Amino acid sequence: MEALESRRLFSATPSLNLDSSGFVSAAGKGNAKLPYSYSVTGNAGNTSPTLSAQSAGLALAGGGLDVDEVFKWMGAKVTGPATPGLTRSIGDFLVIRATGTNAYNSYINQLVPDLDSVATLIIPNLAAALHPDVARIIGEADSIFVAGGDQGDYVKFWNNTPVEQEIYKAVLRNAPIGGTSAGLAVLGEIDFYKCNYAQDIDDHATELAANPIFQGLMANYLSSLGLDSPESLPSKRR
Repeated sequence: MEALESRRLFSATPSLNLDSSGFVSAAGKGNAKLPYSYSVTGNAGNTSPTLSAQSAGLALAGGGLDVDEVFKWMGAKVTGPATPGLTRSIGDFLVIRATGTNAYNSYINQLVPDLDSVATLIIPNLAAALHPDVARIIGEADSIFVAGGDQGDYVKFWNNTPVEQEIYKAVLRNAPIGGTSAGLAVLGEIDFYKCNYAQDIDDHATELAANPIFQGLMANYLSSLGLDSPESLPSKRR
């Protein structure tokens, strides 16, 4: 992920209110609108199952329709087997995204009803990524899934923020991590996204020309357009 050049901290402390449908609504001081959205199905409190090396795992989904078995597998990693005479370990499953809805909550809850909770955290901008509640929510998750969307948003809003740091910490505590489409695209070591693409090429032409990864991406891009070289690209950019 590329580094963000500016930071701005938002320190409003919210209160969380559980409504009759089982969702949590967040309100800051003076009922100010918070920069993030958070909804939970199930227990709004935090449970901490014992995560072991057997709990860890990566679910890498290429995109398209969601695969039930992916979420069953991730859920099973933090619910543990039912052992007679022992308290069953259950966990909190968190979906994070920059846009979209909380539709994953009911879907995952139906697939893995033994989970303590399924929640969706929408982090749509840098202000949200820097909010202290966001780091706490991710830090309490026992399984994390990054939804699809635009990986450019994830890079712009989450890179070098507590969001990225808490995901790394989750890996270290053996929490299973997953992602689909754009969510998958930002789980690797190198992230490719289109963000003011034409201007980026103008600003970094020499550096990009010497980068074999970019050369390969450009070759695929040109091929998809039926062109032979960058000089064949239309001169008018939109």
